[in-house]
Amino acid sequence: MSRAAPVIAALILFASGSVFNAALAAGDPTRPPGLRAPGGGAGAPAARPRWRLNATLISPERRSAMINGRTVVVGQRINGARVLSIQPAMVRLRGKHGEFNIYLHGRVRIHKKPTVKQPS
Repeated sequence: MSRAAPVIAALILFASGSVFNAALAAGDPTRPPGLRAPGGGAGAPAARPRWRLNATLISPERRSAMINGRTVVVGQRINGARVLSIQPAMVRLRGKHGEFNIYLHGRVRIHKKPTVKQPS
């Protein structure tokens, strides 16, 4: 065995440890590049919940929807909003800022109450 072998082995161990520590510091080392961690990490500002309608199930016996990966039915709450109705490609919810719809293809539509002008 050459004299350089222990030095090379030590360098390999050091390099692999550095890469491993960098991956741990960055979060989940198996996460695909560009995909952010849920919650944004410690110290991140609280963001509005992102709404994603993954699927709906409409049958004579029940109506349910999968929102953000969680199955809900009419009347249940998710992320602080109550499920008002479930349609084949849309779910209507009521949150602290009013009613809104989420759609299967990622669109969210907020319903603003009409303003009534006071007589002057």
